[in-house]
Parts: sequence; C-alpha cells; structure tokens
Amino acid sequence: MMGFFLGWVLVLAVLYLRAGWLRQLGLSCAAYLGGMALSTLPWLAYFGVNGALGDFFGVYFGDNLFLYSAGGQESAGFVTTIIAVVQKIYWGCHDTPLIPALAALGLVWMLYRRRFACAASVLALGLAATGFARGAYHIYYFLPFAVFAAAGISPLARAAAKLPAPGPIRQKLLPAAGAAAALGFCLLTCHNVSQLLRPAEELPQYQFAAIMQENGGGSLLNYGTLDGGFYTAAGVQPPCRFFCVTNLPMTEQQEQQDALMESGGVDFAVSLDPALGERFAYTLISQAEYDGGEGSVTWYLYRKNA
Repeated sequence: MMGFFLGWVLVLAVLYLRAGWLRQLGLSCAAYLGGMALSTLPWLAYFGVNGALGDFFGVYFGDNLFLYSAGGQESAGFVTTIIAVVQKIYWGCHDTPLIPALAALGLVWMLYRRRFACAASVLALGLAATGFARGAYHIYYFLPFAVFAAAGISPLARAAAKLPAPGPIRQKLLPAAGAAAALGFCLLTCHNVSQLLRPAEELPQYQFAAIMQENGGGSLLNYGTLDGGFYTAAGVQPPCRFFCVTNLPMTEQQEQQDALMESGGVDFAVSLDPALGERFAYTLISQAEYDGGEGSVTWYLYRKNA
C-alpha cells in the first residue's frame, strides 16, 4: 500500500507542476508527509522501545514497497488487469456511492465548460488509480479514487455561491444540517451498519474466549489468518512474532506458525481450516459462523491434545 500511495503522490506532483502550482504542491506534500509522520509516531515509539525499528522499516516500508506491490507473483495479463479494475470500480461504487457520484458530476461539469483535457485526465488517472494493484481484489484499493470526488465539489460550490446569503439562524443551522445529512447518507449506504448493533456475544472472538475460559484458559495462536481480535477478546498475549499472517509474501511467517503447532507450543489455535487437526495434534472443540459484510466464513477453535 505504501508504494501504491507514493505512486499516486507522484502523479499529483506532475499535475501540479504542469499547472504551475508550485506553492500548492509544497503545501500538499507538507500535509501528506506531516500526516504520515503523525500516524507513524505511535509505531515508532512501540518498536523503538522493543528495539525493533529495523524490522519496522524493513517490513512496513521495504517489503510493502517492493514485495506487496507485486504480490509475489508475475504481472497479470492485460485482460486480467482490465477485469480486476472493473471489479474494483464496481465494488468501490457499491460501497462508497458518494465518491463516484461527485466524480461523475465533476466530469459532466468539465465537459460542459469544454475542459476536455481536464475531463480526460481525471477519467484516465481515476481508472489508473484503481488499477495500480495488480492481481488479487481488495476493496480498499479503490480509496485513491476518492481524490477525484473533489472534482464535483467545484460546481456545487459555484452553485451555492449564487444562492441568497443565509440569515443568522440559517447560517448556524446549515452546517449542522449538512453534517447530519452526510452522517445519514453514510449510515444508509455503508454495508457495515448492520454490524454496529450486533451483540459482542455473537462474535466468534468472544464465543471462543468464553470457551477457552471454560477449558482452563491458556495460550492462543491465530493460525493462518489476519484477524488479531481473538487475542484481544481472550485477553492473552500473542505467543510468537508472527502471531497472525500478513498479505506480504514472507515464507518465514508460515514456517514459524507451523513450528509452533508441531511442537504443541500453544494450548488453543483458531483457524479457518476445518482440517487443521489432521495436520497437528489438536482437536476441534468449537466453530462459529460469521458474516462481516463480505460473505459468511466459518472459524474453528482447536485445543491441544492431552
């Protein structure tokens, strides 16, 4: 993802320089780098205290830039790439309809104003932004397309400027009404809203934590998946460095988890694999189905054999 967004910054830099917006380019870069620095400070403190800054920069910057961008695979063919781009655009529009609506409004406005070069650039760069990530589909790759939502704000702002000036009361109520409308829009269109009021007891993480307590508690390994919430719900510390797998193609993470399971180094293991007990000396004691908004999956809880 780092390479993805850094590449996008370079695209914007070219556009800024071509338009002669040097000062705006400097401010944008400063805001971007400042935001990155602020969001990185907690991680620097955590890894610094634990003497692992080298690992932090190696994985979160080096591997993300050069390994994850290619997915550890060969580049996809032209047709495959086009299909992936169409899928990402479809799901991006499905999940965040306001973004393509504003972008489309901006394109229509540019065409109406006969700014054909601008419209073509926005359309081409928008499609390229969703296609930077080759191979596997991930909804969040559509996020950079949100930059083009700003194109639709310009005609809206121009239209609002022609309206009569609001009175003192309306001047205070309009921002609140706009914020309420935006919140309502998000709640109506976000497919994760159904999860907001879901009782914690229905989640596999808390179900498995309760079962672990009933069985005397102990250590836990999240085997082969990304979800680290099982540790939080159970109130236990991860048992090894690779306490869950990542999207990065690193063989050592699977090797370390396999070694821990083969040695019986943890009391419980949670996995999406229904046949994990056939590979290791663990017995399936529970399972729970869960739909987080992207389809139903079944989690399995295993306990080490006595």
